[in-house]
Amino acid sequence: MVPRRIFNDLGDQLVTKFFNLLIAFNRRAVSVAREWLAFQTIDGKPIPRKKIGNWLRILIVIYVVVVYIPLLPLLAGCYIVVFLYGYGGPIVCIGLALWRIVQRDYGSNDGDDTKANLTPALDLFYCLILCQGVLYMTWLWSHPPGGAFIIVTSRQDYNLPRKWGYIWLVDYLFDTRAKCWQDPASIQGSTMSRYAVDLIDSESWDDNLSGLRMLATFIRQEADVRSLLLPSRARIQKLINTLGWRASASREMREAAGCIVAHLASDIHLAQFPGAIRCISTLLQDEATLTYWWNCDQKQDHTHLRTGSRSTMHTWINILEKIMPKAREQEVNRQGDDDDDRQHKKHVVDVKGGGCNELILQGLTILERLASDQHNCMDICRNPSLLPRIMAPLCSNTLIQGAKTSAWADVVNGSFKVLYRLIRCPGWTGKCLRRDIATSEQGISNLESILDQSNEAGQELQMRAMEILTELALDSSTNLTMETKENLMKKQLEIFLDEESAAISKDLKATAGRTLTFLITNSKVNCSVVKDYFGHLTELLDAKNNTTYRMIAAQVLENICAHCDLDKECVKDTLLPQILTGIQSNKREPPEGADDQGDDEKTETKELQENFLSLTLVIYDNLISIDDFDDAIQKNGLGNGEFVVKLKTIVEENCKETVISLRIVKLCGQIAATMMMRSQYTEHFKNQGFAESLSKAKKIMSNLESCVLFAGTELRLKKIATPLLSEIEKELN
Repeated sequence: MVPRRIFNDLGDQLVTKFFNLLIAFNRRAVSVAREWLAFQTIDGKPIPRKKIGNWLRILIVIYVVVVYIPLLPLLAGCYIVVFLYGYGGPIVCIGLALWRIVQRDYGSNDGDDTKANLTPALDLFYCLILCQGVLYMTWLWSHPPGGAFIIVTSRQDYNLPRKWGYIWLVDYLFDTRAKCWQDPASIQGSTMSRYAVDLIDSESWDDNLSGLRMLATFIRQEADVRSLLLPSRARIQKLINTLGWRASASREMREAAGCIVAHLASDIHLAQFPGAIRCISTLLQDEATLTYWWNCDQKQDHTHLRTGSRSTMHTWINILEKIMPKAREQEVNRQGDDDDDRQHKKHVVDVKGGGCNELILQGLTILERLASDQHNCMDICRNPSLLPRIMAPLCSNTLIQGAKTSAWADVVNGSFKVLYRLIRCPGWTGKCLRRDIATSEQGISNLESILDQSNEAGQELQMRAMEILTELALDSSTNLTMETKENLMKKQLEIFLDEESAAISKDLKATAGRTLTFLITNSKVNCSVVKDYFGHLTELLDAKNNTTYRMIAAQVLENICAHCDLDKECVKDTLLPQILTGIQSNKREPPEGADDQGDDEKTETKELQENFLSLTLVIYDNLISIDDFDDAIQKNGLGNGEFVVKLKTIVEENCKETVISLRIVKLCGQIAATMMMRSQYTEHFKNQGFAESLSKAKKIMSNLESCVLFAGTELRLKKIATPLLSEIEKELN
């Protein structure tokens, strides 16, 4: 009761209700007049509608002149009194209370002991008035125009569309205020994202749409809402079911739900959600696209009717939008609505398309992220209707012509991403799909054509085609022709080693290099194609080149050295010195936390160091003798134990529980064990205490090593898992 006494001095909604009654009375009067005129006749004929409209306008003008104009001064006076009482009263109370507390001239007691407590009592009284005024002003701030100001600035900050942004924010403000009235503790931890999630649980269509819109907007702005959605399986099931709705009015809801499901897809297991594949596959059906074209001009805007104080809030919002400085919004608009679309494409769909393709693109994105799980891959491939839809662009005889348009190229790119994930699935699932693609002459022809037509087909498609063809080439059961493999390898080398064409993107070059690395791991591939480019690859190791390209070149050279017959003198005189220079030039890492901005650069430097050490070990084991290696070390200024010191320093710098550090330490230990076959190096390693440094690293990394050993099913993890640090330590001792 106390809060209502403090804050309900204006009778809450009495003013608003009074105006609503006036409006309702006026509408009723017009309605009665219209009905009366409709039954009147002139010369026995009904009065035409046009004349009825004209007469109504005349009656309304007379009514306004007779009734409202005389009342205007009275209404204006009442509104001024109410405004001063509602908004000026608290300010006056706060001012008077402050003045009296500061002044404190309450008069004297005149020796009357009964007035001894008068001053403290007045102090307490004015403090209570001050607190009441402050609380009232705080409450008033959530009402027009204070609440409108908050809503206008919030919409600009969150870059929400005007169409529904204000409606949603007003709902959020009123809902939060109502909860606070009932139980102030209930709004603890309340956020807009939590409110949006609560709306999804509602049975109301409008509430569902509002919640989906807002969550999709947050996701496009890179917010992570997985922790709010993943714990509730029923909530995710509801989102998935929404994808399968076919009504034209549900298109916007499906798009928003698709955005949210794509955000969660990496953590979703299809087996836990009945009907999930059917709902997702509806996004790829042609009927969805046709429905859009037929109904694009018939979209319904599902918004709540605004009455009472909410209508007043929207009136204040419109006023503030016109008078507030637009600097903040202009800054947002400079980035443009296209920037919001770009974020949406990057984080939700990862494509350029939109319009009628939007649902298809979202469906492909969901499938791509679902396919990161092996069991999901099996469920997708087992569905007899879904897989043909995914493969449809690849097997289309109009793919190359269609890829010239961005909308079709986006669909093809999304389809290729899903296929690449599926064909990499271990076991029979991936093998069967690779065979299906390899036996499709049209599919292989399309992939080869995309590689050759670099100007017409986008570079994104070239990257996807390289990835798919590489996976097919690595599987001997696909029976891919040697000509296709050699053409693929030549194209990869051509793109990766191209230094003149500025049109080739860094991503395309990196993809060409990485897929080439995988392809060379297959010893059956004709190595003569790569050997001709040995010199160019060696030059890429130079420090003047891009770090990513240097890493990839080192990986390619490692596989060449492991699987191809090379000129040992060439390796000794050109490649090995370049590698040793790279190992020697790696600078000591700055202290941890010294500069967080260079984290990516530090990671790349460590990966490059790992690649150089791995390449050194392969060359030492497969191509050159101990004497040749010793000679190369001497020529590079690493003789007299300097190389041993460098290896020990690398081990000490990498005594951290990270996978890449574990790999580096193991490589240093393996190189040391090989070098200790020569007696002079044995002495150097003992003098430098290399074994002690390795033992220290083993203690720090033992837990990580056991985890890698357990999870070492991936090719890279297998290389890291063996040999064990304990085995290397035994060899050194």
